[in-house]
Amino acid sequence: AGFIGNPPMSIVEGQVSIEEGEPVLRLPGGFIPLGGTERAGVPGAAGVGALQPGPILVGLRPNALRVGDEGTLLASVSLVEHTGRLRYVVCKLPNGERLVVEAGEEAVKYRSGDAVRLAVDAAALYLFDASTTKRLP
Repeated sequence: AGFIGNPPMSIVEGQVSIEEGEPVLRLPGGFIPLGGTERAGVPGAAGVGALQPGPILVGLRPNALRVGDEGTLLASVSLVEHTGRLRYVVCKLPNGERLVVEAGEEAVKYRSGDAVRLAVDAAALYLFDASTTKRLP
C-alpha cells in the first residue's frame, strides 16, 4: 500500500476490534470508532460490516485529519510546514509513526513537542489487508 502524492498518504498499522457490538480501529495512540460510519461510495473504502477483527493497514490523507480537543488519537507535533497557501502539522504517534495533518491558519499556534489530539474523518479512511497490502473493497 502506497501512493504518489504530496504530501503522501500516511499508512499506519492498526487492529480492527469489535467493542460493544461496534467496529473500532485501534491505532498507536488511540482509536477510531467506525460505528454508524457511512462509507458507501468512498473509493477504496471497505464496508464497515465487512471488517473482521485482526490486523489492518489504515491510509490517512492529510485532509482526513484535524487537530482538535474531540480527537481520539494522541500525538505530538514534530513540525509545522508552510507550503504556499496550505499549512501542514506533522505529528508523531507514540510508536514514532508520522501523520501529516492539513491545517489552516490555526497551524501557527503549534510548536514542535506540543501534545495534540487528532480527530479522524472515518468515512475518508483507506483500508488495506495487512498481509497482502491490497486495498479492501
